[in-house]
Amino acid sequence: MLAACAGGSAVLPGSVPPPEVQLADLSFGTPGLLEQELGAELRITSFADVDLDARGLRVTVWLGGERFGRGVTDERFTLPAQGETRVRVPIRVATADLLDRLAELASGDRLDYRLEGDLFLEGLLGGTRTLPFEGAGRIRLPRIPFTG
Repeated sequence: MLAACAGGSAVLPGSVPPPEVQLADLSFGTPGLLEQELGAELRITSFADVDLDARGLRVTVWLGGERFGRGVTDERFTLPAQGETRVRVPIRVATADLLDRLAELASGDRLDYRLEGDLFLEGLLGGTRTLPFEGAGRIRLPRIPFTG
């Protein structure tokens, strides 16, 4: 009730169900000899009955059962009630790990991923609280037909 009186979308701790988070896209960013920056676009789906104002998020990405990289963003966004949004997060990855995962993809047609992280939500009276999330899925390479 206090949150409703304050006029914002701040929520009481424990009153928000965890969101569903999926990897919507991956792109190459800043290259380096020892470390790469990838752009991960996350699709975040809310099951809450209220809009959630976020101050950013942090995420760890696992590929093929091994930790692949981590990322954090302070991009503010609103996760609509019973809706979804996309957020771009820079992911730092060791170059050797990236090459290993690319080799796995080249030898097969898919690679399982897992996401673990926290949304940083606007809390009551201007504070911040974290809302943990997990997600999983599969990266598939498109099949390119050969002509001959």
